Amino acid sequence: MKPRLVGAVIILAIASIALPVLFQNPVKYPDVPDFVIPPEPAMPELLPAKVPEQYETLKKRIAENSMEPQMDNSAELGHDNQNADKGLTFTLDADKLPVAWSIRLATFKNYDNASALRKKLREADFKVYTRRSSNSSGDWVQVIVGPVLDRAEAEKLKLELSKRYKLDGVVTRYMR
Repeated sequence: MKPRLVGAVIILAIASIALPVLFQNPVKYPDVPDFVIPPEPAMPELLPAKVPEQYETLKKRIAENSMEPQMDNSAELGHDNQNADKGLTFTLDADKLPVAWSIRLATFKNYDNASALRKKLREADFKVYTRRSSNSSGDWVQVIVGPVLDRAEAEKLKLELSKRYKLDGVVTRYMR
């Protein structure tokens, strides 16, 4: 009898807590929000831009500082001054970029072999880099020397590399 009384007390306690929650009126949310959107701010009247006048002012400043770019000066494009001392000029392609040449010295299937040749050439103070390529016969790693601005200089470099390392390279247009 005692367990039945304890069970009845527990059921009445749960019912006294749960029944008011179940039969409460649902909370009604107002249809109108309790916040107000502020009105759009007034925009000030914008003056027309004075682009031609600013352009002329900028053009005068450039002329005063003599920093006007010159297409035949290799130093302006980031090339070293030794080419300017030689009187070396270069041509521009259709995109107004300098035409440069490089020597594709060797192509390897194994990256470690290409890396070893690149290291050997760098120790001999050559500008050299590798480029990965792929075709129907697989993935390859090219070892490329350069770039140089003059094709005749690239041909001389090719002959020097051929004599020194017994590798017959191909002079190609430099592409990033």
